[in-house]
Amino acid sequence: MIIRDLLEKVLINQRLVIIDQKKSATEAASSMVKNKCGALLVCDANKDGTLVGIVSERDLAFRVIPKNLNPKKTTVSDIMTKNVETISPKKTTHD
Repeated sequence: MIIRDLLEKVLINQRLVIIDQKKSATEAASSMVKNKCGALLVCDANKDGTLVGIVSERDLAFRVIPKNLNPKKTTVSDIMTKNVETISPKKTTHD
């Protein structure tokens, strides 16, 4: 099965939400609440929207709260998971 076909079946009622890496952890949390999602794709606005990471509610819970970081001053780039592995939608599930 082609990845694109699989994604269309799995993500039928979902959408991907993007946030800039310079936004705050507070803005990320607010976006997750507003969009009813548990993770955001992180892009670099200075590099034509290149994907640079992903930030999840787990990142907020494990990287901000226990370290007593100020969520209004902590940027998404400070807490996101970097080097996200991706695959072309033209590849197969076997790939």
